[in-house]
Amino acid sequence: MLEARPERFVSEEWLVGCAEFLSCSFEGINPTHTVSDGENRVLYLPFPGEKVSVRYRQLEGVSGESVTIDSMTHNVDWGANEQKGTLRLNLRATQQSRLAFELPQGAALSKVTLNAQENAGVQSGTKVEVLLNPGSHQLNLTYQRSWTAAMFERVPLLSLTAAPHNVSTVVKPSLDRWLIWTGGGLWGPAVVLWAKLLFVVLICLALVRLGLLPLGNASAVMLASGLEQCR
Repeated sequence: MLEARPERFVSEEWLVGCAEFLSCSFEGINPTHTVSDGENRVLYLPFPGEKVSVRYRQLEGVSGESVTIDSMTHNVDWGANEQKGTLRLNLRATQQSRLAFELPQGAALSKVTLNAQENAGVQSGTKVEVLLNPGSHQLNLTYQRSWTAAMFERVPLLSLTAAPHNVSTVVKPSLDRWLIWTGGGLWGPAVVLWAKLLFVVLICLALVRLGLLPLGNASAVMLASGLEQCR
């Protein structure tokens, strides 16, 4: 209960704010403002003897995950003898929580930054844990591991304790390797090599048909295959 002093020539100002985990209700005189400095705070300018009753109750928490990963981007650079991966996450936490990662086998952690602050994670073997305070966060994690290139390769798997949303995977192979086929989900990547090769072959065959290229069809296809590699 708020009550203004009855003395004359005394002015009072009440600014009442309610915490995010509380629900507040007010009874009495009408407030002058309900928003102050962009926040929901009620301003009263009472006359002597006027009263305001304030009631509050604590909000009940909703069951579910306390960490939400709004977006995740996994960048993988394939070098000649080393793989380097970078994980970028935009996430929100409703309470203080721990987010854990399981790095690929044989990978070493290079750097972890949380909201541009380095050394934010604790590593135990291939497991990395990051402590999150309530609010929005941007988390970056970099790792690297030695590898030997093979005919077929997979993107390193990362395990998280929270389900990510809007996941994007970017693979950058070394210059001495060509991507000729990719696999994944229905919305997986597409290889543009074959479309470009088909376009160059059609151009060369059209030039042969018009008599502008003195070659046979088989030779024109071989020429197109060589031209397609000039990138």
